[in-house]
Amino acid sequence: MQREGLIIDVKEIKQTLQTINGKYDQAVQADDLDKVLQLAQQRKQWQQIESVTQSHYTEFLEFCQDFADWAQLGGIKSDTEQILAIVQQLMARADLSLEIKPRLTQYSSANLK
Repeated sequence: MQREGLIIDVKEIKQTLQTINGKYDQAVQADDLDKVLQLAQQRKQWQQIESVTQSHYTEFLEFCQDFADWAQLGGIKSDTEQILAIVQQLMARADLSLEIKPRLTQYSSANLK
């Protein structure tokens, strides 16, 4: 799916965050306040991207699991068609039709008990 561009590679986001964190630590040690502020802002943006990506990725995986269940339903159609053909053959042999034939049944008080 990653090759098709359907999902963002979370590993790349994590690697970018690690790189920013490393540069941030270096800037803190060098006491470069401008660089620290710049990297802190970048880190915050990438953390938000990571959070949103993780959330969407989780939703995507849940959808894929649901869809996998739906995909199995496709095989049921051919099974259903085969069963229907067998039922139609049996009905033809027994001279049955799809129509319901009403019959009147008489009940006596003895039968009702």
